[in-house]
This record gives sequence, structure tokens and C-alpha cells, in this order.
Amino acid sequence: MQETQEEDDDWDPEQMLQGEFTLKDMKKQMDAMNRMGPLDQVMDMIPGMGGGMMDQLPDDAMDVTQDRMRKFERIMDSMTDEELENPRVVGQSRTERIARGSGTDEETVRQLLEQHSMMERTIDQFQGMGEGDMQRMMKKMGGDGGGLGDMMGGGKGPFG
Repeated sequence: MQETQEEDDDWDPEQMLQGEFTLKDMKKQMDAMNRMGPLDQVMDMIPGMGGGMMDQLPDDAMDVTQDRMRKFERIMDSMTDEELENPRVVGQSRTERIARGSGTDEETVRQLLEQHSMMERTIDQFQGMGEGDMQRMMKKMGGDGGGLGDMMGGGKGPFG
């Protein structure tokens, strides 16, 4: 079944919490981030990520992250609908084909699959949270201690 542009426009991030998180969902999430503007500006909008947090990152960190996101998009553009819906079907021969088709290397394809797996686990954790758990997490993100940067691995953003 082909997706229409209209279906893409109607995408709701909360839908990710309702069902299985696919590479199509990840691509839509990345597209939405790209529409918001340059990554450093988007990061400034996230509580706990702007200002001092951004100063701690190397000068080229956002460029590297943007470049990695573009590579991930090219990789996903080289995948079949089946692979986007069920990344577990991607074995060595498919990894090789996807790398050739996207103009990237096999390691970058594996990194995308690992990133998806990590995001899927995180979303599964959100699905299992009760309202109290969510409030505690939001309080932690709000600036009482580590903030979002610590939750994401000490300032090592989601794509790098």
C-alpha cells in the first residue's frame, strides 16, 4: 500500500507510542525535525539542551549530526517497504545492497539499524510508563540535576 503525502502530513508523534516503531516512523520523525530548521536551533528549543549544553559540544557536532541524518535518510530511501516496516529482515546481503544503493558503507547501514533499535527500546519503555513515571521523568528533564543531556548519554545526541 502506497502512502500518500496527505498521510505523511497527518502523522502524529503520539502514534509511535500506540504501536510498533518502524523505520518509516523514524524517517517521518527525522523529516519533521528537518522541517523545524537547522538542528542547533531545534536543540535550543528543547528544555535542558540549549545554551550551556550546546556550549559543551564540539563546534562541528551539529554538522556531523546533520550529515549523519542525511546519510540515514539516503539509506532509508534505498530500502524496500518490507525493510522499512520490519528492519529485522535486513541481513548481510540486504545490508550490502542498501549500502550500494545509498552510496554509503555497510557500517553506516548497521548504525542506522542500531539507532532504530535503541529508539524502539526507548519507546517501549515509554509505553510501559504510568502517569507518575512520566511526571518523574519530566521533572528530571526540567533541570533538577542532569537534565536531558545526561539522559541521552552525557550530551551525545540521538544521532551521534
